[in-house]
Amino acid sequence: MHQEKIIKTGARFKDISLRRHHVPDRDDEKHHFAHRYENRNIPDYLTWSYNLRDDSLLFIGNRANFPGVEDYNFSNLIGRIKSCFRSQFTDAVFGFLSMVNNRPLPEGIYLCVNVPIKLKPGNDHYCKTSVVCHSRANTVTEMIFVVTPVKPNDNYNFFTEIKINGIAHADFTKLLKQHISPPDVKLTKKQHAILQALKNGKPAAEIAQTNGVGINSVYKINRKIMERLSQFYEMEFKDAKEAAEYYFQSF
Repeated sequence: MHQEKIIKTGARFKDISLRRHHVPDRDDEKHHFAHRYENRNIPDYLTWSYNLRDDSLLFIGNRANFPGVEDYNFSNLIGRIKSCFRSQFTDAVFGFLSMVNNRPLPEGIYLCVNVPIKLKPGNDHYCKTSVVCHSRANTVTEMIFVVTPVKPNDNYNFFTEIKINGIAHADFTKLLKQHISPPDVKLTKKQHAILQALKNGKPAAEIAQTNGVGINSVYKINRKIMERLSQFYEMEFKDAKEAAEYYFQSF
């Protein structure tokens, strides 16, 4: 396992223990996956098998209108995720892997992540990405990534949940989110406090009083917050409150 390479994608992989086991020929695995996951509420569109043993990515799906995806390696796939969400995506994926490796989980469980991915030149595609862990001898050996482009738009947020046979599971999702770090927007403590207040719908006068500043200072800080989040997410917000809501939705 090329741990250094994985860490560069933003994943915290050091606490995950993987034991090596024999994995059958990849062509045999392809047929095994097709049989194992058919009619299991996992769409078959752009599908890759990621081998944790040798850090290889094998395309096993339907490339449809996205030529070239069959040549991706793992770094290519991660690199095509919108930059502001890459760390959260890898946190979610390897957090899910850690959960699977460290406790018995129900049959039919998988990770669902909605995130913008640049699958072709131009705008990102907002994609539903399903991640299934495949185990041998009680150890995860491969992960299946099924990427379904929803629409060609990059102004949608990062969203993740764990599902069992297509049904969202709140408790497992809550456990997963403990593995996901907030986006590193580089706000000051005061800016972050005001961001939280905006998210909670607090008016400017109350925010000013709580933080011991004048109301004009609050307006200036709001503009700075909106500018910082607009730059980080590469999109425009109509006001600081909308920016705050977007920020807190993404983790």
